[in-house]
Amino acid sequence: MRMPEGLTVPLIHEPLIPLAVGSKKNLGHKNGNVLAGDVGGTKTNVALFELKDGRLFLQKYGHVSWERLLSGQGICDTYQLMREVRGGNETDAFKAKMKKEDPAAVITKTAMEGTDTVCMETLDLFVRFLAIETAQLALKFKATGGIYIGGGILPKIIKGMNREVFNNNFMQSGRLNSLLQMVPVNVILNDNTALLGAGYYAAMSIE
Repeated sequence: MRMPEGLTVPLIHEPLIPLAVGSKKNLGHKNGNVLAGDVGGTKTNVALFELKDGRLFLQKYGHVSWERLLSGQGICDTYQLMREVRGGNETDAFKAKMKKEDPAAVITKTAMEGTDTVCMETLDLFVRFLAIETAQLALKFKATGGIYIGGGILPKIIKGMNREVFNNNFMQSGRLNSLLQMVPVNVILNDNTALLGAGYYAAMSIE
């Protein structure tokens, strides 16, 4: 199923990767349309690569999954980890915002403003994690028809994120990069997409 014009924005050029709004996986096709189902109980283990900071996640949760990293809480945890690693003090204004507002939103906004290097590194790590999991999903499903990334985080950071970080980490599969080059990646912008999909599926079942 193709998304209507104006509801998505290309990220680098039909499975779903929701961010912070539950976990959906492609369940196959019916009448040429992609179906998605809730698999919130299924977690994918994450190898934290060369990041020594993985220790913080393991100590806190005992298990690290992409679903945990690619969420608002994951952004906060990554920031805390990077702050411990890099050191430096937070400004009083930043601390006040973190207490008053959504911490993940404060971190990403500060990163996009370019006023704090730790916040900038945190956002880059989030984008990196997202790119790696997107590539893995694309390869699992051979999703040459495209990947649409949903959720509430990416629409808010799409204009300020470093797309080069995404591109570089998306294309890290050696001889399979030729397949990934065929996969368009789009970000869903419409907040009502889940309801539209549910309505569409309900209409199909009535027929």
